[in-house]
Amino acid sequence: MASTASDLVKLPELTESTVLENLRKRYAEDLIYTCVGDILVTLNPFKLLPIYTPEVLERYMTEDGASQAPHIFKLAD
Repeated sequence: MASTASDLVKLPELTESTVLENLRKRYAEDLIYTCVGDILVTLNPFKLLPIYTPEVLERYMTEDGASQAPHIFKLAD
């Protein structure tokens, strides 16, 4: 599957169809968080994902937030 933009601002063309296609691809990869600049967009996965573990929280607390993928833990900084 082609790479997706974790921040929609980085899309070469920002249209409704490119935004929806990017979100669709990220959702298919269980990447439920996507940014639009400073705004966090979240899609309901309708299943449990291992993205709220203490290890994931620790990673967001100790590493540079700019280098991390979009996540609700990133907002808590």
